[in-house]
Amino acid sequence: MKTVKQLLKEYWIPFTVACVWAVINFYKKESNTLSFVNVDIINIFGASFILVSWFSEQYFRITGQAKVEDNLEKIEKRANDIFDNLEARTSLIFSQISGGNSFCYVGITENYLGRSLTVQHQGDYPLYDLTIRVVDLDKFNAHSANPKATRDYEKRFSIGTMLPKHFSDLCTVSLSEEECSKRFNIFFYARNGMFHEQLRLKKENNEWLSAIKVDRDKTLLESVSENYPKNMSGEVDW
Repeated sequence: MKTVKQLLKEYWIPFTVACVWAVINFYKKESNTLSFVNVDIINIFGASFILVSWFSEQYFRITGQAKVEDNLEKIEKRANDIFDNLEARTSLIFSQISGGNSFCYVGITENYLGRSLTVQHQGDYPLYDLTIRVVDLDKFNAHSANPKATRDYEKRFSIGTMLPKHFSDLCTVSLSEEECSKRFNIFFYARNGMFHEQLRLKKENNEWLSAIKVDRDKTLLESVSENYPKNMSGEVDW
């Protein structure tokens, strides 16, 4: 039954056109002899049917090919969408596990305890296995001749997991009235890699101003107080 329906679908047009054309030629013929009826009309019908069938087959072939190509394009687009979605989900899962491109930085804050070094999270994913090493460059230079004096100029902090948008006080900072500047190099180690920070503090009009620069292959963050002193070129002396 399916085959019959397909034959009717593809050949009803050629059959109809051939019949019409044969009838037209039959009535246009001056002599309606039996010979014409038996031979000519059959020849006209056969030639017309074959010709129209050929055009009809080409039409159905091209139409079918266009549908196949259209379906293939849809399948390819859907496959690409699935792949892109899978890739995005895989990237999201990996970022959730590793920490992605999140990082943190250390700044100076003031509270009832005095001035403190405070670590602040940046990014959308947690930082795992986070440890921080803070090096006081002024004390480091003063103790450079004594490699065993590490504890005087270096402090280490084990944070563990740090959630997005969270912050934590690391330690208090003693800034005497005689001091006018302070320099720290800070190193961060986490599951998503290592990055480091340059923290520079300067006192202007009895106010401590800061300059912060965080790098990991490229600069992740640069934050400089508005009135922070700069060199002759208008840049910060990191």
